[in-house]
Amino acid sequence: MSIIEEYDMKVYNVLSSTETKDKSTVFIEEGFSFFAFIFQVAWLLYHRTWLPAIMIFIVNSILYTLSQKNYLSVELFGGLNLILALIVGFFAKTWYLESLKRKDYVQESLIAARNLDEAKFKYYKQIGEEYVR
Repeated sequence: MSIIEEYDMKVYNVLSSTETKDKSTVFIEEGFSFFAFIFQVAWLLYHRTWLPAIMIFIVNSILYTLSQKNYLSVELFGGLNLILALIVGFFAKTWYLESLKRKDYVQESLIAARNLDEAKFKYYKQIGEEYVR
């Protein structure tokens, strides 16, 4: 194993529901979300981050309208859309995390692991439960 592979870790936020009927645990990987970059509003709606989804939809609609009325050149419209997509890609997971916190989820832990399975294994070992795939 090379030095790069040894330290190639991802950070996962671990959130648990505080409701007694639904004791679910959610693992959210930190970093850029490629799917949020590509499918901006759809990704946000799927993850129930309503306010960012509405805001991104409004900004996209305004940019499209301005480009159709020739207030924005095609190059400027494309550039602004790319910037907006990058913003969504970088912040989507943070918005999702905050959305869950508003829904009575509590951040339990931060886990550094190579992949999601290892993160789940480390978390359940930390809290004294057995991890079953």
